[in-house]
Amino acid sequence: SLLLLPLSTQAIALHLVAALVSADAGSTALADALHRADVPRVLLESVANNAPHILLQPAQKSEQALRVIAAQLSLLLALASAGSPAARKGSIKAVADAGALPYLTACKALDFTPEQPSTHRRLQKSGALRYRLVHLVCPVLRLVLALLAGTPGSSGLAQQTAAFAVAHQDMMARIMQEAASPATPAWQPGDEELEQAALAVSLLAALPGALSPRGPLAGFRRDMWRLWLMLCGHDSRQGGIPVSSIVAQLRLAGSMDGPVAASNRAHQERRRSQLLQLRCGLASCLRDAVTPGAVGATASSGTDDAAGAELLICVGHQAQTTVDAMGRPTLLLIRDTADQALQDTLSLSEDLEDLLTFLQTPDSLTTNAAVTQKLVDWGPGLSGLSALNPANPAERTAAEGLNDSATSGNPRGAADNRALVVAGSTPNDHRSSSAAATAAAAAAGGFGGLDPAAARRLARQCAANAASVLLGQLSNQLNLLEQCLAVVLLHFVQVSCHGAISMPVGDTSSLHTASAV
Repeated sequence: SLLLLPLSTQAIALHLVAALVSADAGSTALADALHRADVPRVLLESVANNAPHILLQPAQKSEQALRVIAAQLSLLLALASAGSPAARKGSIKAVADAGALPYLTACKALDFTPEQPSTHRRLQKSGALRYRLVHLVCPVLRLVLALLAGTPGSSGLAQQTAAFAVAHQDMMARIMQEAASPATPAWQPGDEELEQAALAVSLLAALPGALSPRGPLAGFRRDMWRLWLMLCGHDSRQGGIPVSSIVAQLRLAGSMDGPVAASNRAHQERRRSQLLQLRCGLASCLRDAVTPGAVGATASSGTDDAAGAELLICVGHQAQTTVDAMGRPTLLLIRDTADQALQDTLSLSEDLEDLLTFLQTPDSLTTNAAVTQKLVDWGPGLSGLSALNPANPAERTAAEGLNDSATSGNPRGAADNRALVVAGSTPNDHRSSSAAATAAAAAAGGFGGLDPAAARRLARQCAANAASVLLGQLSNQLNLLEQCLAVVLLHFVQVSCHGAISMPVGDTSSLHTASAV
C-alpha cells in the first residue's frame, strides 16, 4: 500500500517506516511483519524495473520519483540492520533471500553513462544525470556492502557480490576513475565522487582475493592504484607529487578559521570520514594482494588459483617516487600513508582526551565557559550559542575583554551534534582566541536561554556522543596504520624468502629514500 501513495508522500512514508524499524533495536517484530507481507521483494522489483525509466526522464519530472527510489533502498537497508546484533545475521539473510543481490545485479540503470566532466562548461548539479545517478548508486552500494560485511564467511553472498561487481564493472571503474581525476577549470572531484569511490573500494575490500591478477575483477587494479597515488600519502605533498583536489580542499579547510570555517565544518568532517574509509579499503586490498597464498581467492574469482603474493618496490624512479612503472604504490607511498594516519591519530587523541577530561570533571568544578564551549564545539546549533556571531554589540564588546584561558576544549565553531571532529583537526595550541572569547560571553549571557543545570546536562550528553564517535574514528585510523605496516612487513618477508631485494637499481637517490622507509 506504500507504493500506492502519491509520490509526494510516498518517500516520507518509506523513510518513516525505515525509522520505525531502526528505532526498535531490541526486536524484529516490524521487520518480520514486512517480510511476511513480501515488502522487500516488492521494493527490490520496483527499484530494478523503475530506476532506468525514472533516470531517463527530464530532471524536473523525475525528481520526486528518484527520491522514492532512494527511500525504498533506505528501507531495505534498515531491514537488513533490524534487531539486536545477535539478530542481525538473520535480518541480512531475510533481505538476501528476497533476492536483493540478483535484483540489484539486474538493475540496468546503475550502468548509465553520465555526462563527461568538461574542461570548459560547468555542469549544473540540479539537472545533470551525473548527480542524479548518485541517489541510486550510493544507496545500492551501501545495501550490497551491508549484506556482505554482515555475513563474513558466507561464500554464497560473496559469490553473488562478486557477480554484482562483474556485472557493473563499468560503473565501478567509472566512479573510481572520477574520484582520482585531476581538477579542471570547470570541474573537480567532489563529495559525490568521494562517497561513491569510498563505497566501491570498501565493497572490493570485503571480497577476499578481489584483486587477484587472474580473477574477473583484475580490471579494477589499475583504478585502485591510481586512487592510491591521488588520495593517499601525506595530505601535504611536496616535490611535485600529484594530489587530488579532494585532499587539497580538506587541507585548506583545516587551516581556515572564522565564521565560514565554522559553518562548513560539518560538511568538511563528513568528507574527512569518507576519505578515511577510502584509505582503509585501499590498504586492505593491497594487504590482500601482497599476502602469500591469500585465502579466499576462489570466493570472488571463481577459480582455484590463489595468485602468488606481489612484490612492491621501495621507491619509484626520479620524479615519480610514489608509484612504480605499472602504477602500483611503492613502499614510500605506503610509509607516507602510515605517517599521515599516525599524525591524524595523535590529533584525534588530543580531542578525545579533552572530551574525557570534561566528562570526568564534577559539575561543581566545571565553569560556565567550559560548558558553553562544549555546546559550541559539539552540541546542537542553539541560536544563543553562536561562538562566532555574538548576539549584540554588548556581548561582542564583553567578548573582546575575556581571557582565552577561561575556556576548556578545542574551539571548533557551531555545528550540529553529528558534525564531529575527526582526523586532521587543529591542535589545542592553535585554537581561535576570538571564538573562545565569544563562547565565554555566550556563557555569561545565560547559555542561549537554557538554565545552567540543563546546559550542563546537554553539554555532557553532547560530549559523551562526541567521544563515542571519536573512538570509532580512532579505531579506523589505527586500522589504516596497521594495514600499512602489515604491507611493509609482508613485503620484506617475501624479499627474505625469495632472496632478492625489490628495489630500483642505479638510482642513488632512490636508495637513500629507501633507507628512510
